[in-house]
Amino acid sequence: MAGLARVDGAIEGQGDAATGRLTALALLRRVGVQTCLFAAAVFLLALVPRWVARDTYVTADEDNWMRRAGGFAWGVAYGRLGRT
Repeated sequence: MAGLARVDGAIEGQGDAATGRLTALALLRRVGVQTCLFAAAVFLLALVPRWVARDTYVTADEDNWMRRAGGFAWGVAYGRLGRT
């Protein structure tokens, strides 16, 4: 993904030449409208079932992963890297 965020020697009108970063419009031109629409469709396709059933688990072990993620965040926040 770093290749999408930075471009060496940005061309005028396609990004910020000083930082080499692409603007959203330049990224859209570079990647293409169809690719962006496809990515948005996949995102929405994955989001809708989760959004409709917010109170249910998507997978059987989702509660385990949520607990593990909380333990990881706690370990990082308090410097207890053994908990990560």
